[in-house]
Formats: sequence, structure tokens, C-alpha cells
Amino acid sequence: MAVIILFDLDGTLYRTHETGLPAFREICNRNGIELTPQKEAFLLYTTTDSFLRKYAPDMDSGQRAAFVHELKWKEIEAVKEHGRLFDGILDMLETLAQSGVAMAICGLGSKEYIEAVLEHCGIAHYFKAVYHRIDGLTKAQVLKTALSDMRLEPNLCIMVGDSVTDLTAAKENGLPFIGVSYGYGADGISDADVIVQNAAQLQAEIFRYLM
Repeated sequence: MAVIILFDLDGTLYRTHETGLPAFREICNRNGIELTPQKEAFLLYTTTDSFLRKYAPDMDSGQRAAFVHELKWKEIEAVKEHGRLFDGILDMLETLAQSGVAMAICGLGSKEYIEAVLEHCGIAHYFKAVYHRIDGLTKAQVLKTALSDMRLEPNLCIMVGDSVTDLTAAKENGLPFIGVSYGYGADGISDADVIVQNAAQLQAEIFRYLM
């Protein structure tokens, strides 16, 4: 039986594009960074710093830091105004909680951003632990830290996510993985053993693992 379900946040539970992209486009426009759908999709399952290193290589470290800082707080402001979960997620979390399923967050966002999303969407109480981006660490390393902190056996946990970053983190730590196709990195998880199309299917697949 699984000990805990570890959820990615952006693109798995939360509609990141609705609060992140408008601010991102505004700041990119001011900095002369041309955007395409492919570039925006890349941003939604990685970090802003990784995006800038790839698509704005002439930026120095100070410029990148200023960009990241401005975007972070603009996005948090937007989250607090109109952030939304994907359809069916709230009901799924409530059902899992009522069934005694332990859950945690393992995301790539900053501590302040993740806390803002969880508080605004009213779901913080569902998670026994929240792990956010740690500068200098990959998501796989953050997940390893989470497993160590909570003294969990990887084969008794499940990682749920929408991108290759999540799939890689699960593989590197020996966790079963459930991919969600409605997020932002479906192409990168096409070889995952299990991919679901919506929250209802995700809930059913989680319970299947628990049986």
C-alpha cells in the first residue's frame, strides 16, 4: 500500500498558465524577448532561470535575478486575485483525504508562490508536507530530500506530474509515476506507463495503486 502521494503543483493541480503567462509576457516584452507557444510551454514546466538561460543567453546573472524576482511577485499577486485549480481537483483531494490517503506537494515553484496557491485555493490542509524549489537542486534531488525527510520507501509512494521533469524525478528515485495529459508537458511523458486525462481518472488510478 502506498504511504504517500506526492503531487507536482503547476500543470497537475493548478492552472499555472492563467496567472503566470500574462505577467511573463509583459516582462518579456519589456526585455525584448520574443515569445512563441513552444517557449511558453517550456516555461510552464521548468524554472524562469532555466528559461532565461536557454532563450535569453545574453542576460547576465543580475538581469536574470531581477527578472525572476519581478515575475515571482507579479505571479503571486495574480494567484491571490484569480488563481484556479484544474476541474475536479478539489473534489479529488477531498475524496482522497476522507479515505485517509496521505499527500504532499513536490513542486518547482518558490516557497512563497506555492504557499500562495495552496492558501488561495483552500487546499493547504490536505498536504502533510510541502517541498518547493531549492536553488541549485534538480527536482529529482528535491524529491530525494522529501523522501529522506519523511523517511519514506520510494516503492511505497507515487509521484504525480505533468512533465518530463516529474517523470525523471520519479525514475531517479524509484517511484511509480502517474502522468496527467491535461498539463503542460504531455509530449515529455508520452512513454510513462500510466497517463490520465482528467481528475476523475487520476483519482481512480490512485485508488487502483492503493488496492
